[in-house]
Amino acid sequence: MGSRALKLTPKPAITTDDAQAARRTAGFLGRWLANQASTAFVLQTLGVRPCTQLIDIGSTSTDRLLRVRAFTVVANKGTAGARRALWAVSESRPFDWRNVDAIDALAGSPFVEPDIVSSVGLADLLRQPAPIAASKSVLVAAHANIEVAGATFDKIAHSDSSLPLLLLGCVLLARRDRFLANRLLDLLPEGHVARGILDISHQNLLPPGCIDDLGHILVRQEVLHWLGRGITTENRKTRRSSVARRRLAAWWEVGSGAVVERLFTPRQTSK
Repeated sequence: MGSRALKLTPKPAITTDDAQAARRTAGFLGRWLANQASTAFVLQTLGVRPCTQLIDIGSTSTDRLLRVRAFTVVANKGTAGARRALWAVSESRPFDWRNVDAIDALAGSPFVEPDIVSSVGLADLLRQPAPIAASKSVLVAAHANIEVAGATFDKIAHSDSSLPLLLLGCVLLARRDRFLANRLLDLLPEGHVARGILDISHQNLLPPGCIDDLGHILVRQEVLHWLGRGITTENRKTRRSSVARRRLAAWWEVGSGAVVERLFTPRQTSK
């Protein structure tokens, strides 16, 4: 079920030279992505060969930042076939963080093919390891047909262990259908503080421990990661994130649908 821990495969040894080369490549990809985002024209879709090379780099690299950026380029600038190849990486076994990073790259893309999104079933969200279930929840909420997404999160709201995933769905669905998101939030226990997740501000974030009574602890941990910017810790600071993992930006600041990409921003701070 979704409360299973994600078992990582052993990391192969990596030399200092390899690590430095990986970081240089990751830095180049990061600068390239930033440049594409800031230019007025739209870059033509990358061809099959560079996308295949980037997927190979991401699938084999032990440097997670490099992997995240390689997958992000494919998801954002690749062909439909490239995104399907990236989805195949996300479904490969055994599960490890490569699966998570591939799903996250697709979730943050401006467009994902409907056949990819429709292949995510309710069972995936309820039974797969918590990091993968959370990432697939973001993918569904951001890209699935709105009626299908609403029905999916309605069912999640009735799952004792996976209930925190409802919050991820509501934050993203609110950008597409605020009425639906509010209706789903009403499925939380009466008077629960997390019902106000769409109405917070920098001066009024959700309090620490606000979802401690919801779902399984492993699912809560993943949801807290994604929603970390909107929840304070015991020392009144927002939660920190690892360097390469994605999480939602300040969703209460995001305006119209023209800036969807801002919801998916890798953290650049150190661990």
